[in-house]
Amino acid sequence: MYRRPGAVGMTRVRLTRGRRRMLLTLLADPPGLHARQLCVTSHVGPGRAYPFLEHLENARWVTSDYQVVGARDFRCYQLTETGRAEATRLLRLRD
Repeated sequence: MYRRPGAVGMTRVRLTRGRRRMLLTLLADPPGLHARQLCVTSHVGPGRAYPFLEHLENARWVTSDYQVVGARDFRCYQLTETGRAEATRLLRLRD
């Protein structure tokens, strides 16, 4: 993935099977999904999930915040309106 200088958001996304599953999971599941849940649900390892989530966050497709569950802090992700529209468009193009 790369960003054109001065562009807001991603201009080109290489959509692998794992990334496709992650986007589908983000579209289908309720907001506030933490990264570990996202990895398990979409069957993508953390080594591939975290860099992709970082790219999505830099492109403003997702937002994240920390939530305390028990004694642990989890970083939870949810799609923005732009991210939801772009993910839907991207997945339609792919099909």
